[in-house]
Amino acid sequence: MRSFHVPLHLLNLGLPYTVKAHRVDGVPEDPNPLNDRDTRSCTVIGILRVLCH
Repeated sequence: MRSFHVPLHLLNLGLPYTVKAHRVDGVPEDPNPLNDRDTRSCTVIGILRVLCH
């Protein structure tokens, strides 16, 4: 599992974010590299709360 950080401020409330992840290398080698990308749409709904789907 990996994590990431996005700086959030009160002025970001209601703003959309798109988060993209892409695996570029790893051990062991991935037998199916076609599924190594993903995207989530997120919205800031509070200073310490972000809703992603």
